[in-house]
Amino acid sequence: MRNFEWNTSLRRGLSGLLAGVVLGGFFVGLSSAPAEAVEDHVIVTFTFDDARASQYPMLPIFAAHGAKATFYVNSGLMGTNGIMSWSQLHDIADAGHEIAGHTAHHTELTEVSETTARQEIQADVTALQAQGFPRPVSFAYPVGYYGPPEQQMVQDAGYSSARTIDTFRGETAPPADPYAVRIVRDSLDGSEGLQALKNDVLAAEASSGKKWIVYVMHEFYSPIDEEIDEFLDWLQPRSANGTVIKTVREVMPPPGPQPPVAEAGPAQSVATGSTVTLDGTGSSDVNNDPLTYQWTQTAGPAVTLSSATAAKPTFTAPATAANLTFQLTVNDGQFTSPPDTVTVSVTAPPPEGTPTFRSSSSTGDDAYATAANVPVPSGAAAGDIVVASIATWGGAPAITAPAGFTLKATYTGGTDTVRIYWKRLTAADTGSYQFTWSGGRWSSGHAIAVSGGPSTGDPIEAINQASAASATTFPSVSVSTTTAPLLAWFGRNDEPASQHTPPTGFTEAQDRDCSTVAYRQAAVAGTQTASGASYTGPAGQHQAVLVAVRGAAGAGSNQPPVAEAGPAQSV
Repeated sequence: MRNFEWNTSLRRGLSGLLAGVVLGGFFVGLSSAPAEAVEDHVIVTFTFDDARASQYPMLPIFAAHGAKATFYVNSGLMGTNGIMSWSQLHDIADAGHEIAGHTAHHTELTEVSETTARQEIQADVTALQAQGFPRPVSFAYPVGYYGPPEQQMVQDAGYSSARTIDTFRGETAPPADPYAVRIVRDSLDGSEGLQALKNDVLAAEASSGKKWIVYVMHEFYSPIDEEIDEFLDWLQPRSANGTVIKTVREVMPPPGPQPPVAEAGPAQSVATGSTVTLDGTGSSDVNNDPLTYQWTQTAGPAVTLSSATAAKPTFTAPATAANLTFQLTVNDGQFTSPPDTVTVSVTAPPPEGTPTFRSSSSTGDDAYATAANVPVPSGAAAGDIVVASIATWGGAPAITAPAGFTLKATYTGGTDTVRIYWKRLTAADTGSYQFTWSGGRWSSGHAIAVSGGPSTGDPIEAINQASAASATTFPSVSVSTTTAPLLAWFGRNDEPASQHTPPTGFTEAQDRDCSTVAYRQAAVAGTQTASGASYTGPAGQHQAVLVAVRGAAGAGSNQPPVAEAGPAQSV
């Protein structure tokens, strides 16, 4: 919103001025006290937006009067049509004028995402410094679009002021809001007339307090160049009245040197043997100067950092429980920050929950089955993870799974199909899970409940399968894990088997015609292999599926496995 309101004291002062007389072409007030005039002085600032090529001829005009201006530059547009070259801008700076920020590409900050806005602001700073100019401390909002978020972005970028295009006759020095500096009138183009500019100054001189008159210009050609030349002629001797010409930087200088602030990150709780990352990226410097980092361990068993001077070094946690303390300092090239510390608590991971097992089969010799009823594992509790294997022989029928089950993988070899499902138990899970289909011959179903599985997300960390066309030995199968999960092995062959032998190191949980299930608690992370499984019976198509399921103590019953031998069979 434009604001042309004049305050009461300013109106009174102007009335006093109008009561003065003009002598010899100079305006003289009825009364003035030199000391007060100097104390309540007026600052006039000329600002040029966009570094337009037409502004370059201002150099000799301002030089003739010893006046300096502020140039708000879009660094990413330099040298393009109608914009100064870098060489011309250096001439401007060499003459003592201020080079200031205006975003890299004249980006309207309120019309883009916060990420883009911040990038545009910072890219301008970086480019101007790369050209050898002092770090800009004054900013102007492109097209004048701004709000509280944009003000904060500019402040975060290290600017000490931001100019708007809001008009107000009565801006103070310093302004009430350094990130909303107002101009006295719309962009000058020569149409306002010399007397209008003089009146701006006279009114400010007559008002109380220190006033700041900020002008903005875009193009600089006739008649504005003649008008500014004459205005400077008139302004120059008014320094005796306490009216001076300054750049924005001179009115709103950057803060004095301040040390950076180190931020070592939040406290962490990690498992023994895990990889830990320290994080100092929250450290900051008021001038956004680049920082160097220095980490020091001050307590706990000694560990080796990947780099003591990195923003985010890593280390391997000790094999035993302990509390480690690290100290971080940062340096901005001039000052070193006070230290900040972070504590890393290393704890031994809880033992994995003991899984509980229950399985059943709907298979009957030479009978076509259309369902597999898999009981809820005995002793399982709400929150446990159930992994189910459904094996069919004689085709790959479409299977309808009970509510809540997610199909994780399907493996088909020859006429065999093995499907792996999982779900998270609820209190309502009782009885059995019924998987149904049409078609297929011989089937079996198995389920494993893993105590203390993750409360959210997919609990199956890894899964893999291998198949062989014949023989009575199952193929080896491996998975690569990142934790120490339960490994479940599901074996499937295409002929009824009297007895399966589980893989080496695995405990058989259930044996059925066509398939079996076994389990092992993995002791370490890494690649785990199931091998050595076999069965007694005719050679045929064999499949082995190895599933890694995450689980830890703290949920479920933690009871030992319960085997269900199933109904008697006649073969």
